[in-house]
Amino acid sequence: MTRQTFTFFRLLGKILSAPFAWLDDQFDLRQNLRGVPHVARDRWRRWRDFTDFSFLRKCALVLLAAVVLLAGFRWWGLEIYRDWKVDRLLTQSVGQIEAENDRAAFLLLRQILVIRPDHPAANLRMAVLADKIRSPEAPHYWKRVAEIEPENLDHHLARYQSALQQRRMDEAAAALDFVPEPLRADSGYWWARRGLAHAARDSGAAETALRRILEIDPGDPRATVLLDLILFESGDPREADDARRRLGQLAPGHPERLTALRRIIRHHIERGEFGLAEVWAVELWNAPEATFEDRVAAWRGMGEAGAPDFWNYLEELQDEAGRGVAGMTVMLADFLIRYGKAEEAVRWLTELPEGLRETPDVQIVTAEALIRLEEWEELELQLIPRNWERLDYMRLAFLARSSRERGLGGSFRAEWSRATSAAALVQDGLRHLHWLVSRWGWEKEAGDLLELAIARAPSDSWLDQAAHVHAQFSGNSALALRLWKARHARDSTDFITAAAYARLALLMGEEIENARRLARRAWEKEPANPITRAAHGLSLLQQSQAEEAAALFPVDSGDDPGQSPFHAFHGGIILARAGNLETAERWLENIRERMVLLPEENALLEETVALINTRSEN
Repeated sequence: MTRQTFTFFRLLGKILSAPFAWLDDQFDLRQNLRGVPHVARDRWRRWRDFTDFSFLRKCALVLLAAVVLLAGFRWWGLEIYRDWKVDRLLTQSVGQIEAENDRAAFLLLRQILVIRPDHPAANLRMAVLADKIRSPEAPHYWKRVAEIEPENLDHHLARYQSALQQRRMDEAAAALDFVPEPLRADSGYWWARRGLAHAARDSGAAETALRRILEIDPGDPRATVLLDLILFESGDPREADDARRRLGQLAPGHPERLTALRRIIRHHIERGEFGLAEVWAVELWNAPEATFEDRVAAWRGMGEAGAPDFWNYLEELQDEAGRGVAGMTVMLADFLIRYGKAEEAVRWLTELPEGLRETPDVQIVTAEALIRLEEWEELELQLIPRNWERLDYMRLAFLARSSRERGLGGSFRAEWSRATSAAALVQDGLRHLHWLVSRWGWEKEAGDLLELAIARAPSDSWLDQAAHVHAQFSGNSALALRLWKARHARDSTDFITAAAYARLALLMGEEIENARRLARRAWEKEPANPITRAAHGLSLLQQSQAEEAAALFPVDSGDDPGQSPFHAFHGGIILARAGNLETAERWLENIRERMVLLPEENALLEETVALINTRSEN
């Protein structure tokens, strides 16, 4: 015990003993009064001697010390124990991460976050781990990390990248909007802005970002080339010619030369300038640093440009692919099938060395070629005796396709059931199988796969776009609603998921009261998020509170609807109802080309456009 602590307790004892001393004096004074019987006075003195107020004072001090110690343990001891437990769990999680036992590490880190929700190291490791296992919660954990250390740009960019990888564009935009102003002087921030604009196909925003990068680092070669590509594709003939000249002067070995050549070829083909496309395709083919993928791209450009010697390059590509890995073979065979050369693809694939020919990837593309040729018997001869191991669900799906085309209903149902069961046991199996049958136009089977995936793992990120597109083309928006409802049921604390569920429920007229409550609560927790704003705005609009809804989308706030079609759609719908027709019409311009709309969204858009046209005529 330190000297200061001893002095403190000594002073505390004196203060607490003062009332007892005063009582002692009072009792002595009263017992010395005249008129008190002798027997009573003697009894009191014996009782006082027995109890001894000094003894009571000691007991009181001991009791007080015990109370102080208990309170200290409650407030300080418990905190010390928590710190010790967090350190121990953190050490254990590091060991599990090093042992690549991701599940155990995830559970240990989750325990830490229950004890210390704002623990920087635990949140950071949880975010990294969630990214590694491709968890849909990864952007959420990166958001926590960015909020704990907002001055670290790397954390903001990691949150952006995580959202972008999961194709959650609104979350990626929110991550960049959250970056503090002083950090926006870094070129990394503007590279992220350029990436977001490129994903949204917004050339104007991409150009702005690239110009800011060149202001920060004038010698950045990549930014220079990418800006020239934008100018080359722009509508200004003078700027386009200058950019084409600079791009044509890029020296071999320049890190962006191959990218530039590919973009130039694609640009000329889209504009119908096939002669120029062929010239640049030959240059890409002959580039010394060109990879096999680059030569295939050049060959494809020659084909689309109608080059007369297009097929003369095929033999060289086939020879290189036949000596390479399966991926190169598949790429070339796929292009042959697309160009109507499925028969040539089958002949070439069957002549490959056995070790390459028997790989599942090559077998898959061979089956695709036979399907294109409608050679069902040959397809079954190729597939029945084989086992593609973890890709066997693809083989079973091809057999189901053959049985269906031949009108064998019983065989089709058996093979399809085996294919779905096998795909459910493999990571990403349901996703790949859904992509395959969607390409075949099997609408019912695609919906069944989505239902199965939602029941098994509703958090899988691929379901977002798949359910949305399926609902768009099949009109089955209820499936998308079930997806978000299942996600909300799994984690009711995720307000973004709650808002997405509420928004879709409001559009479909399902569970209105619950959807309004969720929308309002999510917006109160995350008022800046475009999803929560959209959900709460639709809720207010349906309650005839158009002015309050329009306040969520202020036209003078600097928000650029071109950055987010989602923001532009909902803002335009709500502003039109509030009477701001000019802004609404501008925000909704070409919205169908920029955003995949559900049937309910499309109906709401048509109703709004009709309202704008009617009021404009009046």
